[in-house]
Amino acid sequence: MLLAAHQASDEHRVAALDRLRAFAVFLVIGHHAAWRFRPDGADPLAQVMKGAGWIGVDIFFVISGFMITAILLRDGGDIRGFFVRRFYRIVPLFVVAVAVFAALAAATGLGAEKLGLIWSPALLLNGWTIPFLGYGKVPYTITWSLSVEEAAYLAMGLACLAGRKGLIATLAAFMVIGPVTRVVALATGAIDPFELYFFVPARLDTIAFGGLAALLAQRGARARPWMAWIAGLAVVVLIVAYRYLSVAMPAMVLAGYSVFGLATGWFVFSLATLDAARGEGTGRAARAASFVSRGVGSITARFGRVSYFIYLFHIFVLEALLQAQRWFPTARLGYWQALALATAIVFGLAVLSWRWFERPLIRRGRDVSLGGRKQNVLRADDRGVSAS
Repeated sequence: MLLAAHQASDEHRVAALDRLRAFAVFLVIGHHAAWRFRPDGADPLAQVMKGAGWIGVDIFFVISGFMITAILLRDGGDIRGFFVRRFYRIVPLFVVAVAVFAALAAATGLGAEKLGLIWSPALLLNGWTIPFLGYGKVPYTITWSLSVEEAAYLAMGLACLAGRKGLIATLAAFMVIGPVTRVVALATGAIDPFELYFFVPARLDTIAFGGLAALLAQRGARARPWMAWIAGLAVVVLIVAYRYLSVAMPAMVLAGYSVFGLATGWFVFSLATLDAARGEGTGRAARAASFVSRGVGSITARFGRVSYFIYLFHIFVLEALLQAQRWFPTARLGYWQALALATAIVFGLAVLSWRWFERPLIRRGRDVSLGGRKQNVLRADDRGVSAS
């Protein structure tokens, strides 16, 4: 099977998806920066970041669905080990991030009025509580995406107790639960359309698109190089188009999320299977596949590799820059200046965290899950599967 064949060259395959993660998290940073450092209305790229940068989270969902499904298809017989490795990868850094948020809120007063609900992000419940308590009342709102991912990981992992069929059935259920939840909520008015965006059941189909891509790859399906180009173009076109749509619009609620998830799933599938395409020859198609997969270089892959830290902590850096600008009004930052500075700072912090905190914990989780035995484990575990 293709995924099994990839184990020898996993570093390359994961690097391709790390580059996509880098793109996704940069969209998210750009989106949050645009609401703090207002870009020029005549700057089309900045306006896309402001209006559609939120879609980077959906790219994370698809990648997570792909990677988790791939891991479970390979290691589904070791559910305990799966959950142990996920715990060490996700929970320690998350605990630090929530503690930093609480400490900064208490020290600065920014968001201090919400600390009474700090249990919501701390328990990974923001994706459940925001639609009912209100977006403006829940602290550390960006952690809502982890609610979606962790709910999916739990359901998918437990489903593997019933074997491969259980996992496939769960992904199929996700494909139904997401759209049905959105349709019912929109029709009944039970949840505000804007806050429906954060609701865990309403977003599960995006995870499933990534899982479907992994199933196709595991069964030996291969993408042609031109497929990656078309899929990537489709993703970019949709991002530009969504700049003109709000997450609360019926078109987005009913179809927008699913259409983007399908296009991104196609792109992820293409990137994950291009190694096979490159091995078939050295002609133009092979060179095109190599270019798509290699992207702009190793620095982009490294940026994507540490995207979990960047996602959790970039908001602190942006707020710090905003406060500094208020203290020193003569040193005002333009949008692109603020975005570049925030990206550089959080990336530097992320590299340090990866080397001294996250990677040792990932290795520890692997050792615990294996009971101290040496074994080849998919490099995706070392790179960090969680796309939050």
